[in-house]
Amino acid sequence: MIKIIKKTAVPRQSLPTKIIELSEAPTSEVAPPDLPRLLSIGAAAALMHVSTQTVRREIRSGKLKSYRAGRQLRINLADLFNYLNR
Repeated sequence: MIKIIKKTAVPRQSLPTKIIELSEAPTSEVAPPDLPRLLSIGAAAALMHVSTQTVRREIRSGKLKSYRAGRQLRINLADLFNYLNR
């Protein structure tokens, strides 16, 4: 036996009319500035305009500091800027 279920219309919530800029967002929605910004190898390579292998080579040589998150390597944004400004 097949049961027919009547569909009822669900009212849509109104969409925001304005895109909030990051500077205008309430502080509770933005990450605190004192938290480190961690980048993946690919993101760091894109910022440096080099390949991921070059980033890995610099990490292995000890010139670029990295952190391990499980099996993944992460690079602190401040450490990347220090490396680029040396």
